[in-house]
Amino acid sequence: MKKITLILTLAMAAISLQAISPYYLITDVDGDINSVEASIESALEANGFSIIGKYNPMEDDSKRVIVYTSDPLETLCGKVADRGMLAAALKIAIWDRDGKIRVTMLNPESLFLAYLREEGDQGTLKSALQQINETAIAAMKTIGTTMKPFGGDLEAKKLKAYKYMMGMPKFEDPVELKEFSSFEKGVSTIQGNLM
Repeated sequence: MKKITLILTLAMAAISLQAISPYYLITDVDGDINSVEASIESALEANGFSIIGKYNPMEDDSKRVIVYTSDPLETLCGKVADRGMLAAALKIAIWDRDGKIRVTMLNPESLFLAYLREEGDQGTLKSALQQINETAIAAMKTIGTTMKPFGGDLEAKKLKAYKYMMGMPKFEDPVELKEFSSFEKGVSTIQGNLM
């Protein structure tokens, strides 16, 4: 019995020390960026996700980002006070590099650990988030199966305490820029300043 307990303890320690990368390279494929984008959206929707936004970084049509979520993910993230909802926006990037289309995804597990921290690592919330992570990865495996991690890596413990660099505020120490009389007024002001 002692031997089994020791093996389980060592296995759990190894899992907690496992490095997690922020991104996955899904595939590099020949093709048309519009058809690849449409395939990604179909794969996400077929797996219960909804597209909540799209944009072109640097206003470059050869670079696109799809932002997606699901009702269960929004519900789970809403249970984490303050900034939990930031973890509900998952992303896929598409880049046309002279006819070779690169598809990458933000690693949901990395995002959940960084934004939901200890609260996201508890019991039923943890297992529900893991299921969403697996579903997102399965959806993207219909697009490509490379699934190569990139962008560095951190242990789960370090991700939960992540700080971009020394001297910058920690996640739990937000910097308040301005207060508004209502949510609508804040959104209106921000949107007006973006134009």
